[in-house]
Amino acid sequence: KRKCMKRRRDEKGIFDGVCFCLSGHLSDSKTIRKKVMENGGVWSHSISNKVNLLIAEDSTWKSYKVDKALIWNIPIVSIDFLDNCIAMDILLDYDSYTLSLKDAPMFESMETDFQLLRNKDDHAKKLENERISRLRAEEEHNKRYQSYLKRRQPHWGVTKIYEENDVNQPYFPDNFHIVKQNILNCTNLQENMNKFYMLELHNSGDYWRIYTHYGSTNDLFDDTHPGSVNLRYFPNSEKANEVYQMIYDEKTMIKGYVNVELQSSKIGSKRYRETLLG
Repeated sequence: KRKCMKRRRDEKGIFDGVCFCLSGHLSDSKTIRKKVMENGGVWSHSISNKVNLLIAEDSTWKSYKVDKALIWNIPIVSIDFLDNCIAMDILLDYDSYTLSLKDAPMFESMETDFQLLRNKDDHAKKLENERISRLRAEEEHNKRYQSYLKRRQPHWGVTKIYEENDVNQPYFPDNFHIVKQNILNCTNLQENMNKFYMLELHNSGDYWRIYTHYGSTNDLFDDTHPGSVNLRYFPNSEKANEVYQMIYDEKTMIKGYVNVELQSSKIGSKRYRETLLG
């Protein structure tokens, strides 16, 4: 806040650049306003963080304007400050005229009220930050979704999907390694649905393959290898990674799946399950 230091009157007035506000119902409030403006000051009917000084008296401590002034660290001065500045024709240091909180009645209850106001402001800021975070997350999701829609069409009509035991599926070496994998889960308690989806990218030299394993998590307690397995084959890394990302985007952005840290000897390819056993 701007502190009023001593200086001589100039053509703009001793209160030039100083914004005043009044708290309470002083009988001569119109006169006070006139004195401020005739001496170059700015008058504000409402309290804001643009106010430099709040004029008050002891009997008006329990007021909204005083509450806000204390929160925003706006100096609160007595009417004597205004009168003495005008009488001496200089802008005095307001420190000698500042009304401190201990001078006010009901000090303890007021301090509690001020703390409640501060807590309320902090809570409002927290809610606003959470709202901004949600908007940013939604914006990022929409960008990914639009990118997914642009890439989606070429894949579904071109890539052939084979079942695990299909004798017509292309050759793929046994000595492959798993480049990456994602375990996804989709739960809907209202529909009593709990599904898993395992996505793996396999590679062996020039051979590339996407392995998907999906089913109900309820079957994990009964079947040895529950669910269904599909395989997709690709001539190069670029196409395999592109389709892998499209499948992942569809599951997480359209189908409601989320990434989970799940380890089960019944989910994934045989190679993946062997890595779990060490």
